[in-house]
Amino acid sequence: MDDRVQLATRNQELRDLNDKLNGVQEQLESREASIQNLSGEVENPKGENEELQRRNRNVEGELKDARTQLPESMADHANTNALLDARTAELKGAQTFLNKADLFSVGDVKRMLTTLNAEILQCSAWIVDKVFDLLGDIGQGNVTKEDLRVVDMSIGKQLRSTLEKNLVTANDPLPLQVALQVVPINHCSNILRKFDPTNDTANTAFQATYDLICATHDVAIAGRWRSIAMAQLTNSQKFGFDMSAVVSTIQTVISVAGGSRTRQSDPSCSTFVQSIEEHLEPVKKAVAILKHAIGQGITSLDLLPLVWAYSQPYDWKIMELSYGDEGEKACEGRLGTGIIGTIDIGLEIVSKRGHDGPARAETDIVVFPKIVLPETLEEVMTIASKGISGSSVVIDIL
Repeated sequence: MDDRVQLATRNQELRDLNDKLNGVQEQLESREASIQNLSGEVENPKGENEELQRRNRNVEGELKDARTQLPESMADHANTNALLDARTAELKGAQTFLNKADLFSVGDVKRMLTTLNAEILQCSAWIVDKVFDLLGDIGQGNVTKEDLRVVDMSIGKQLRSTLEKNLVTANDPLPLQVALQVVPINHCSNILRKFDPTNDTANTAFQATYDLICATHDVAIAGRWRSIAMAQLTNSQKFGFDMSAVVSTIQTVISVAGGSRTRQSDPSCSTFVQSIEEHLEPVKKAVAILKHAIGQGITSLDLLPLVWAYSQPYDWKIMELSYGDEGEKACEGRLGTGIIGTIDIGLEIVSKRGHDGPARAETDIVVFPKIVLPETLEEVMTIASKGISGSSVVIDIL
């Protein structure tokens, strides 16, 4: 009996051990499964990383190819644009010959000219205000003989002498303002009158060809040839406003007038120059618009700027006097007096009359240039000098 009990007990213990063993086996299998899952999760990012690296290498290869092809594409694009510009110019030329009507009226051009003159006046007035805003700015600079030569070529010896006299006796702003109007007016007139103001040889050739066409062909052919030639030169940027040259001349004129702001040693020089350029931008824009109108927009006649040179004899029939009495008796008394400068551009019409033959030029001034006489500035300086004490400043000539 005891043997049976012991056997049963042993069997029960064996079953319990088997159950524990099965439990442990299940736990082991579960842990192995977890380990395999974790191993799979570790391997999966590695695979994704390798895929991303492969894609990155492909993108880098494509980028390299694109960089290699970019210069060729840019060159093709530039060639296409150049061809398009050429074809556009040819089309405009054909349209010019086909279209006999002017794009602008004389009234339109007169309004454009008024805008240009107003912009020049405003710019010069602003510069004078900046130069004269502090008394210490006047008479502090030296000028060289080269400065004098540049100024004489730009505004004339008489106006330069007036600036020097004004510095010594009066320090009135009007002489400097007149000089600063003359500088851009002469530059703009040069742009408006010439085919190519940047190259005298080329301009002479164009002008000679135009004169020959005017002499041998009717009005339509001559005017349209001029329009096409102007358009071609405009596309080549050969009529542009020379900002650096104008600003440099203005600086030199200010120096001769005694202004010290333009000296390179002055810390405010670069700021002042930049401000001058900003105030000249409207002038640059206005002259470009006017150049297009009289050069390309009107083919039935020539509209030319009219600027009388310094020392031109005064004649009230062809010019308008500024800052002075323009009554009939006063005008007659001033006839023949050499002017000191033109401060407003005028406008002259050169009509070409003819039917089925060479044109005949007929001129007519539709806007009188405004001029200043030397005596006007002398009177202004005399009045201003009465309010100034005996001290005077003299410009040094280096």
